[in-house]
Amino acid sequence: MKSNYLFNIPQLLSLFVAQSNDGYAIYDENDMMIYCNHNYAQLLFDCSPIDVQTKTFAQSIRLAHTQNQGIKINCKNVEQWILMAQNKRWQKQYRSFEIDLLDGRWLRMSEQVIGGKFLYAHITEITQNKELENELRKTKDKLFEKAYHDELTGIPNRRAFIERMNKEMNKSLRNDSPLIFFLFDIDHFKVINDKYGHLAGDSVLQSMCSLVLLQLRDYDFVARIGGEEFAIVFTDGSQQNILATIERIRILIEEAYFQYEDEVIQCTASFGGTTLHKEDKLETLMSRADINLYSAKQQGRNRIEFSE
Repeated sequence: MKSNYLFNIPQLLSLFVAQSNDGYAIYDENDMMIYCNHNYAQLLFDCSPIDVQTKTFAQSIRLAHTQNQGIKINCKNVEQWILMAQNKRWQKQYRSFEIDLLDGRWLRMSEQVIGGKFLYAHITEITQNKELENELRKTKDKLFEKAYHDELTGIPNRRAFIERMNKEMNKSLRNDSPLIFFLFDIDHFKVINDKYGHLAGDSVLQSMCSLVLLQLRDYDFVARIGGEEFAIVFTDGSQQNILATIERIRILIEEAYFQYEDEVIQCTASFGGTTLHKEDKLETLMSRADINLYSAKQQGRNRIEFSE
């Protein structure tokens, strides 16, 4: 069945491109723009079509850059950025990528080479999508933080500890490299809670963690694995230096004055440590450290018990 209407397809396409919210442009083989609609010039260069038509892509970028508008250029030298961009243009028959603008908006651009003599460019604004992506990423980061970090102290929790320990133990056994493990807790912590209150006890734990972290290197690992029980993993350094670090931590805790409101609280900590054996699993390693921690408690607390 034939339509009762005769359509002028080129005219309809021209009307569509002119009224579209997206941007369209065509460059010739010299990379000179021979056509763009209003939204292409506005979205990409923050100008009108007459300002960029008959200009090369490089000339349009320079013009926008001098007026501090258009594409965000992350190079100190705009010519360096243009050279990198030109090395990618015309190299593939089709490519798609994202760019951000100086005013905070985001665009998705696609470029298609037609017959080796023309480059067709299409851009559409995706700012809302990027904002949604950022919100989702922040939410994911918060959920990860909550799942793997102790809410009170901010250090890794037991779940993070188990995952990290399994990785470090496998790495140590595979590379035949040393791993030294310590458990420690605050002596008579229940007395602190009973005498000063649980909020005071929480404050002591937070301050004590801050003190410990200052004595450790970036690649040392400390986690809260129970109420007042913590673990430290060392995968680098001599046994002598590591034991010296633990002794320094013990002394600093003993000499510290933890302030909570009007109360000044002092405490001590006991430590039990051991080295990784080839036949060890996480349970046996922790059990050996726990036995040494118990021994430190039995021998008067505020001390270190270590066995190889």
